[in-house]
Amino acid sequence: YEQPVSHWFSLSAEIDASIGAAKTFEQYKLSSGDATYSAQENLRYTYGISLLPEFTLSKKIQLFLRAGVGNGNIESKATGFMGGQASTVSYKKNDFYYNFGAGLDFAVAKHWRLRAEGDYVLFTPYTRADDATVYPPGSSSGIPVHSNITNKIHSLRVLVGLNYQF
Repeated sequence: YEQPVSHWFSLSAEIDASIGAAKTFEQYKLSSGDATYSAQENLRYTYGISLLPEFTLSKKIQLFLRAGVGNGNIESKATGFMGGQASTVSYKKNDFYYNFGAGLDFAVAKHWRLRAEGDYVLFTPYTRADDATVYPPGSSSGIPVHSNITNKIHSLRVLVGLNYQF
């Protein structure tokens, strides 16, 4: 939806949804030297709404900004080894996000626009606490281990597309 405010400024609202948007893979070596940790996170789907103030630069070019909010479903699987002991943790969660961006629209025909856009997406940081018992090699007594892992998922996405304006 687009509402012209003046001949040089308009305001649009945009609703979006995506499936299978992003995958990440991270691997860590802990300072103890005998522990490794790897995690894979999948952003399974997202949906959100954005406001887009648009500024007319010429008859064919518009500059727009983006500010929006949304929700995404994150699936994570982490595996780790410490002292030869393996463990796996899996979880799914819905998470709130903000997105900010800017771009340009180029009119290529009466109703067609070529769009180039860069967006920054930031999910709400969250902390997950894990408790485990680690058995050093050759030992029958375990050592309790507690860890707090803080995830801060953010991304920069670059979009190029062709839009039809009704």
